[in-house]
Amino acid sequence: MEESWTRVPRILIALAMAICLLVQPTSATSQDRSTRSSNVAQMVQRCHRLWVPDCANYGVEDPNKPRPADCAITWQPGCPGEDQAVQSLVRGGPSIPTTRTPLQFSARGFIQNGWPIVIKYRVPAGAIATLTVTPLFGGGAPFRQVLPASEGSDRLYSFVARVPGSKEKVVVADYTIAARDEASNAAVPVTILGFGAGPRAVGSIAIDKIRTDPPTVQRPTGKSITLLTFTYFLENDWDLVSEDLWRACTKLFCQWSHPTNPYAAPTGGPHTWEWKVNRKAKLGQYQLVIRAWHTCGAQVNLQTYGQCGKQLDWVVGSAGPVFIQ
Repeated sequence: MEESWTRVPRILIALAMAICLLVQPTSATSQDRSTRSSNVAQMVQRCHRLWVPDCANYGVEDPNKPRPADCAITWQPGCPGEDQAVQSLVRGGPSIPTTRTPLQFSARGFIQNGWPIVIKYRVPAGAIATLTVTPLFGGGAPFRQVLPASEGSDRLYSFVARVPGSKEKVVVADYTIAARDEASNAAVPVTILGFGAGPRAVGSIAIDKIRTDPPTVQRPTGKSITLLTFTYFLENDWDLVSEDLWRACTKLFCQWSHPTNPYAAPTGGPHTWEWKVNRKAKLGQYQLVIRAWHTCGAQVNLQTYGQCGKQLDWVVGSAGPVFIQ
């Protein structure tokens, strides 16, 4: 009986030792994890104080890196480079800023020395508009073209682009148009109804006769829907066309657009796009913008896009404003 009682403590001691052996590694692992977490947290704090390239491995981005919205307007060091810009223009078409001002038209697209540029515009009487073309990525020197006075009416103007230093290559460029009153030199609104670059952008304009019926719509109530119809005419066949409906506003990303992806246009000629306006539509001014472009077979990279020539021409057209009241 006594031997039996002495045997029990030994069993308990052995069991306790086994438990200790099992618990100890778990405790050590938890301690290691805690140490690693602390080290990572310290590294993140250091990266916020002084950023170095290794900080990207800890999820801390370069604070001096431009925002995507800034890069969409003007390329600068740190923005996606030439290869990304070329791919973006081929797949997504000529780009326009996400927020726009009536005092300036901006776009990004391709250009080549000798390409015709066509503009359909309107500025107030007594004002003169100027187009500035800025080739990017070392593709040439900027140049300006003063547009004839429109005296408050629609004016169609075309000219042949001369791109200094471009070496006859197709290059990416930023286009801006601004207008000033000749008497006061004050900035005045400029309305661009159509803009194109390349051989097939010429004519009356490659996108024309953009109409809206009706121009003013009362926002529906309840479950009722008002059908707003847009019509436009494509002078030529294009590889891709995009219909973007913009809402006039000043906040970033407050515009609404449809569709979100370009689609292949069947042929040139008349086209129709419809917007089903319901009670959820935001009040305000809207404008339909049509973008059309060629993709050079969509097989484009830095080594080949310079050989595409007129296969990368493009055009942008817009209708008069539509008001949802």
